Amino acid sequence: MYAGTSRRAKNLPYSPEGKNETTNETKRMGIWVKTSNDRFPTRSPTSSQVSVIGRPSQSHSEVAPRRCVLCSTKELKESTRFPSRRPRVWECSVCDTAFVWPMPSDDELSRVYQGFGEGLSEALQHDVAYRETMYGRLLDVLAAQRQPPGSILDVGCSTGTFLEAAADRGWAPTGIEIDEGAAKHAAGRLNVPIHTGRANAVLPDLGSFDVIVMSHVLEHVNDPRATLDLVSSHLRPGGILLLRAPNARGRSATLTRARWSWFRPPIHLSYFSDQTIDRMARNWNWVVVARFHHRGDAHVFPVELVAASMRLRTAQPPPKSPSPASGGGPRLVRTGLRTLDEHFPFRGWFSRNDDSELVAYLRRLA
Repeated sequence: MYAGTSRRAKNLPYSPEGKNETTNETKRMGIWVKTSNDRFPTRSPTSSQVSVIGRPSQSHSEVAPRRCVLCSTKELKESTRFPSRRPRVWECSVCDTAFVWPMPSDDELSRVYQGFGEGLSEALQHDVAYRETMYGRLLDVLAAQRQPPGSILDVGCSTGTFLEAAADRGWAPTGIEIDEGAAKHAAGRLNVPIHTGRANAVLPDLGSFDVIVMSHVLEHVNDPRATLDLVSSHLRPGGILLLRAPNARGRSATLTRARWSWFRPPIHLSYFSDQTIDRMARNWNWVVVARFHHRGDAHVFPVELVAASMRLRTAQPPPKSPSPASGGGPRLVRTGLRTLDEHFPFRGWFSRNDDSELVAYLRRLA
């Protein structure tokens, strides 16, 4: 999430799984390891967000972007995947990044994220067993590329549960978290360094790391290229960047378009695909060593379609939590979707064959 405000998988408890299950699990989940005219959904923005949606920010006043916010090329067009009148969405023909324009300024984003920690305790209770399994899978694939001990930085560590899981595997954890309450909770519970603030303000004062985790962070920042420049400079040669983001070319995104659960300006500002990951690797001198798609923090696929249909018929304010499975809309709607999500028939099959989220492991070359 934006510079350390993750409210999804990292909020829930974790139980380490055996490393011997890595091969079977990764094969079952389809992981490969490299050895060498819809409208924007009607919503009622909050008073703090109305100044951000649909008007030029102080830092970006152009009607149309001059360059892609990720790869800086000029081959841009208005999005047909996410047609939106306000804000407008543009696509890059080179890296396949879709992004809103104009981008909000840092001050505007600060207003958007005020009170973002509200409802955290409710989100912590959602789907604990599934998220425990997800943590194990992420760390198993990481271990296949870089064995602990070593240093790991979680940008957007929330309450620190992913760092706790990593520490159980032998990693030396450090976290960055923009939400002061979550950062204090993580630091007190784990007794590890947790730095409060935006990544672009905190990271320059830190050293280098063997692993940097950006779990649902990059889609929240208003300058993804500068963020990746900074992250790359603090990743040791041979180090691994673990990147998680909504898959803008997944089935849910393709079918629901601007009603997609993850299409949430001004919370989510950029949208990525496998083509984006490949371009990142080329631009920043990385190599993709592992990649897979899974359900991640989204609802089970059929529930995603139900949620999209509901957003078409009901007006809901932009959610305070960016995770489809953990927030957005009235409490009764959230509770109903979660209940349906957790008890949906053949839920396991849909989860195993879902592609709502993309996960990539990128190694920095010397």
